[in-house]
Amino acid sequence: MLSIEYLTDQNGQTKAVVIPIELWRQVFPQEDMSCEEFTEAIEDYCLNQAMDEALRLQT
Repeated sequence: MLSIEYLTDQNGQTKAVVIPIELWRQVFPQEDMSCEEFTEAIEDYCLNQAMDEALRLQT
């Protein structure tokens, strides 16, 4: 499983998210995406992850 990392400042506040390039390419297969396409790709990825997790919990 690919790991998402969070960068924090010296106060512990999250400032950025770092994801492996393999995951980036899986979520965003096109390089030239509109903001709407970008948003839809994130929503699709999150929905798929939730559905996969639900299936894992059933078995």
